[in-house]
Amino acid sequence: MRWILKLLVLMTVAAVPALAADPCAELPEAARTYLSANPGWAVITLADLASDDRVAWQREHARDCPGFALADLDGSGRPFAVMGLISRRADDISERIVLVRLVPGGLEVRVLIPDERAANPLVLFRLPPGKAREWDSDREVVIAHDSVGVAWLEASSRQYYWANNSGTGGAFVCVRTAD
Repeated sequence: MRWILKLLVLMTVAAVPALAADPCAELPEAARTYLSANPGWAVITLADLASDDRVAWQREHARDCPGFALADLDGSGRPFAVMGLISRRADDISERIVLVRLVPGGLEVRVLIPDERAANPLVLFRLPPGKAREWDSDREVVIAHDSVGVAWLEASSRQYYWANNSGTGGAFVCVRTAD
C-alpha cells in the first residue's frame, strides 16, 4: 500500500513541471508593455484554438506558443517579440499581429497584420533564414534573416520577411506559401 502512495506522489511531482510549462506564460518586457497599453487584447494560446487545430499545432510545435515568437527579423541582433493577438467582444473575435521591441526611449511597434475578424485564430512561428517559394508559382525568394510564418491551420499560410530596399530603408514582404 505504501508503494502505491509513493508512486502517486512521484507521478504528481513529475506532472507538475509539465503542467507549469506554458510556453505563452513567459513574455519579454516589450510584449508585456504592449499588452498593458492595449487592454482587451491577449496573446493567442492553445486554449483559443479549435480542438483539431490544437492537435495540429502540438504535433508540429509542442514547445511553442501559437501566438508568440522571438525573431531577429532585420538582422540587427535585437529580436522583435512577434505577437498574434486576439480580442473577444460579445460575438465578435478579432486578431492582429504586432512586432514590438524595446528601444531607447520607449517601445518600437510595427503592425504586421491589422485588426481583422477571425473565425479561427491564426498561429505564428519563427522561421530561420533560408528560401521560400510562392505556393502558386515558381517564384522563390532568399531570406537573409529570421522570418515569421503565419498560418490559419488547415487553410492557408504566409511567410513575412524584412527586405532591405535601397532608398526606402526596407519593408515587410509577404510570400503566400500555401492556400
